[in-house]
Amino acid sequence: MLIKFLLTVTSATVAFSADHGTYKNCSRVEFCNNLRSRTPSDDYLVDSGSVSASIDSNTLTATLKSNNGGSDLTLTLSGLQKNTFRVKITEVDFMRYELQDVLDGEPEGLNFDDVQIGDNSVTVTTASGSNSATVTFSPFNIEFVKDGVTEVLFNGDRLTVVNNDVTAPFSFGVTFPEGLQLFGIHEHCDSVALQNTEPGSTDPYRLKNSDVAFYELNSPMALYGAVPVIYGQGPTATAGVFLHNAAEQWIETTNNQDDGSQAYFMVEIGTLDVFVLLGPSPTEVVRQYTQLTGTAHLPQLWALGYHQSRYSYESQDDAKEVASNFDSYNFQLDVLWLDIDYTEKYKYFTWNPSTYSDPVDLQETLASTNKKLVTIIDPHIKVEVGYSVYDEALANDLFVKNANGSVYQGLCWPGYSSYMDFLNPAAREYYGSMYSYDNFPGSTPTLAGIWNDMNEPSVFDTSLENTLPADGLHFGNIRHREIHNIYGFLHTMSTHQGLLARDNGERRPFILTRSTFAGSQRYAAFWTGDNTADWPYFMPPSRNV
Repeated sequence: MLIKFLLTVTSATVAFSADHGTYKNCSRVEFCNNLRSRTPSDDYLVDSGSVSASIDSNTLTATLKSNNGGSDLTLTLSGLQKNTFRVKITEVDFMRYELQDVLDGEPEGLNFDDVQIGDNSVTVTTASGSNSATVTFSPFNIEFVKDGVTEVLFNGDRLTVVNNDVTAPFSFGVTFPEGLQLFGIHEHCDSVALQNTEPGSTDPYRLKNSDVAFYELNSPMALYGAVPVIYGQGPTATAGVFLHNAAEQWIETTNNQDDGSQAYFMVEIGTLDVFVLLGPSPTEVVRQYTQLTGTAHLPQLWALGYHQSRYSYESQDDAKEVASNFDSYNFQLDVLWLDIDYTEKYKYFTWNPSTYSDPVDLQETLASTNKKLVTIIDPHIKVEVGYSVYDEALANDLFVKNANGSVYQGLCWPGYSSYMDFLNPAAREYYGSMYSYDNFPGSTPTLAGIWNDMNEPSVFDTSLENTLPADGLHFGNIRHREIHNIYGFLHTMSTHQGLLARDNGERRPFILTRSTFAGSQRYAAFWTGDNTADWPYFMPPSRNV
């Protein structure tokens, strides 16, 4: 009978799909479409007279001369601890935005033990001969070797750097000669083993944090998070590359049993800043990545218990009744979660005076049976004069702006909303301060965690793929397209700092976030976003690899 029931439910599964009219594929994104169709060519070669490298330093620099009339480039290659190298390529005559805050401290350099400069190449060696990088002048390539095995090849013929008044995309390719299968570039609703994405088969994997309800299974389309790290694994070695860039990007992946697996990165804007992780084991290569981006802190004991959330508990009496029923029927309940209806007209750091008139009583009731409370708080702030959070943020210039310098307003749950500019340290400090018990009246230590949602960021505007305009301005006149994928990361950083300060550094903050980037693990836990809770989401099919 049970088997028959399960088969019936499975056969009744309703098919959902994402809105492809709103969310674009590569052919509808100009830089992706252009770069994807580009034929490999030797547009750059190393000016041999510009090469600078020496023993007892950890940095090689050289000029890449353009063969196509474009700008000359500066190559900087650095040796780092933990079997890691760093490659930066920038224009000689132009400054691009360089990502801040993502790395868990400045990477520690490792000096070169040996430097060999030849007629057509230069080789730098670190760690007593274990790791080396060879830069070939013409054609331009970089070969990364560990223990005599070439693990990563930076393909100079896939390097493109475009810079004009309208756009500034770049591309590069890497080959993992020992890699039979590619993994990584989280987060996508796909198998752990990445697909082949050659033109004509499927889109490249997209990294642009998006509010994508009903997202598709086994798809390279962008979801709520973006982690631009990719690994090539084989029977003898595993290596990886991490692109330290938070702009929109698309990654073409090719698994190859003969010549190594390849990844081709196409990026809208920002700096080409790549960390090369030489493993050589899967464990070591992941540790090299977390050495750069950090690790999660130990979870709170209560956070490992049973959490109950629903959209939505419309009143504190409703919430208390649910908690009481769990106890009455001897079901475990450790944490109750409140969605947006606890607020006054979707104004965060407030309580609805009609339905949550005594939040302290609610928290005391939960605490009496050793339960915790988590509330949702999103980054959009209701445009309403008299709402103190809006008034103070507006007065102190803490919101994202339009390209013309006016404060941006977009639609979200409260109606017209402005969005905190978390790139601004003052905005992060102010937003964090709102979590204090004084600034969030009615909160107590029982309100032990925060749920940061809608932080891709989400805007109800399908013409903009439901997010902020790409030409919106952040602190320092940085365009939104340059930092889009770290908006949620910075949101949770602010929340984390605020909760630490709230409790005088005596409690580890618990935060759940929907939008993530590399390094988000330092501040928050993640969840899988909005799906249909259909059977395939629980047990998606996997491909043979």
